[in-house]
Amino acid sequence: MTPEERKEYDRRRYEKRRKQLAKKGKRYQAKLRERMREYKAKWREEHYEEQRAKAKARWDAQNTEEYRAKRRAAYAAKHANDPMTEHRRKCIEAAKKRTETPLDERRARKAQAKAEQAAKKDMQEDGYLQAERESERERETVVKYIRKWTKRKILGCQTIKDGDTMSESDVRAYYREAHKYFEIQERLDKTDPKDYTTRNILSYKLRVIEEHFNTLLNQRLQTKNQLKSE
Repeated sequence: MTPEERKEYDRRRYEKRRKQLAKKGKRYQAKLRERMREYKAKWREEHYEEQRAKAKARWDAQNTEEYRAKRRAAYAAKHANDPMTEHRRKCIEAAKKRTETPLDERRARKAQAKAEQAAKKDMQEDGYLQAERESERERETVVKYIRKWTKRKILGCQTIKDGDTMSESDVRAYYREAHKYFEIQERLDKTDPKDYTTRNILSYKLRVIEEHFNTLLNQRLQTKNQLKSE
């Protein structure tokens, strides 16, 4: 069957089908269209990956250096009489410079650049997240140490480092500061989230107390390490 005969056959078949549908009425045609839409949607969903792979294969088959050169030549012939603006001149020069490198090499360079960029991003994210986790763990340790101070029953002198002792007044000061820390934390939790000024002041006071106890905790840990080494 020649192409002309095929077209004539299709035309007669479509005309016959239209007459049959016209006799059945508009309601039947509407139901038929709805069934066809459902069938096509289901078919596309079931064959999505297959059709996507076929489309990619067709594009890869024709996306060669010769195909690109043919397209560029056709585009250049079509726009040969266009005014040569500065922007167009730069685009043409850049295209010529870019096409001096083979297509496979350009693809390899592009893939390598993407891989390097993704690797740098992963390294930055991993390093940032690790620093955040370490900082959060350190803060949790300090808060636990502050809570232990609130449960102290003996407020006498305390040995800190190399025989140095903390006076009773200092111990009581730290004890009061530990209780004050959780009082401020409770006030902060009850403060309106939109009251930025009050929240910033309370948060600053918490950070100051944490720094005091962090310094004291570091002194105690350093003393323990020295005792173990001896």
